[in-house]
Amino acid sequence: MLDGLHRRGKIWHFCWRGPNGRRQEISTHATDFRRARRIRAQRITELQQGLFPQDDARILFADAARRWLEHANLSTRAANTRRFRRSKVTILLKFFGAMRLREITPARIFHFQTQRAREASNATVNAEFWILRAILRRLGGWTHAHAETCRPLRVRHEFKRHALSNQETRDLLYAARMNPRWSALRPVLILALRTGMRSGEIRGIRLGDLKLEMQPRPRIAIHRGSTKTEAGQRLVALDGAALDAIRELIEIARRRGSKGARDYLFPAGLGPGAGWDPKRPRTGWGSAWPSLRRAAGLGAVRFHDLRHTYITTAAEAGVPLDVIMRQVGHIDPAVTRIYIQIRDEALDEAVGKIEERFNRQEVESQKLKVENGSANL
Repeated sequence: MLDGLHRRGKIWHFCWRGPNGRRQEISTHATDFRRARRIRAQRITELQQGLFPQDDARILFADAARRWLEHANLSTRAANTRRFRRSKVTILLKFFGAMRLREITPARIFHFQTQRAREASNATVNAEFWILRAILRRLGGWTHAHAETCRPLRVRHEFKRHALSNQETRDLLYAARMNPRWSALRPVLILALRTGMRSGEIRGIRLGDLKLEMQPRPRIAIHRGSTKTEAGQRLVALDGAALDAIRELIEIARRRGSKGARDYLFPAGLGPGAGWDPKRPRTGWGSAWPSLRRAAGLGAVRFHDLRHTYITTAAEAGVPLDVIMRQVGHIDPAVTRIYIQIRDEALDEAVGKIEERFNRQEVESQKLKVENGSANL
C-alpha cells in the first residue's frame, strides 16, 4: 500500500473508517498515482468535515443529485449550462429519484437508456447518461461493474463539422437578403461569420456590452454568464462588416424596446403580436435558421458552422493560432485545431503558389545555365 492507496485492476482505491467504526473502500476513479493521491487527500478532508455521508451508497438519488448540482454550479456561472444540467437532472429524477445509489445497478441504467431512447434522440439520452455517471462517481455509486458494462448509445451524426465554402457563404447571405422574413437574421449571420462568436454569446449581448468607440477597432464584451468557458469571457474585435451589422441590429433592437445599457440586443418575444421583453434574451433563432438553410440549399449545416468558417478562414489567412484562440474564446489549442478545416479554395491557392515558386526556380536555373555557357565561350 502506497500512501494509503491500493490498486484494484488499474484504479487506485483507499480505505476509510468512519465514526461508526465501519471500514469503507472508496475509489478515486484514477489510474495515475499522483492524481489518485490528490483525490484521496481531498476526499478525506470532505469526509472529516462531514460534507458527505459516511456511506454514500445508502443515500437517495434525489439527495445525491441535489448535492451534485449545487457543487457543479459552484464552478459554472453560465446560465445556459446551469439550465441544461437542471433539465437533465429533472429527467433522471423521474427514473431514479426514489432509489438509493446502491440500487442503481447497470441493469437499471440499461433499462433507463432503452426507455428514454423511445422518447428522445440517442444524443439526448447520452447527455443524461453522462450526468448520471457524474453523480454516481461523485458520491461513490459508480462501481467497477458500472465501468465495465455501462456505455453511451451509438449516435448517428446527421450534422458534421463543416466550414462553409465561399460559394455557400454567398448563397446563404443572398437567400437572407432576398426574403423580407429573414432581413433581421442577415446581420446576425454576418456577425457570426466575421467574429466567430457562438450563438449563445450573440444572443446574450446587452447594449452596454457594445464598445463601439474603442480604438483602433470597436469591441464587444462577452461576459461569463453568456459563454461556455472561462476563456469565453473576452473582448471580441469587430471588422468593418461586423460593425455595420451591429449598427443595423441596434436599430432593430431599439424598435423592439431595447434602449438601456442592461437591455438585450436580441430581446425575447412575448408571443405573436404581444411585443418584446428587453430584459430577457431570446433563447434561439426559431424556425428562421432551418428555413433559411434549406432555401440556400445548404442541407445539414448548423449555425455553429459559421464559427467553424471564421476559424478556418483565419487559419488560411495565416493568423497565429494563439490570436485565433483569444478572438473565439478557446483555452486549449487542440480545440481550435479541431475547428480548422482546409477548404478546396485554399488548397487550389496553395497549389498555385507552389507551382509559381517551382516555375520561378526553373527560370532562375535556366538563366544560370545560359550565364555559365556564355562564360565558357
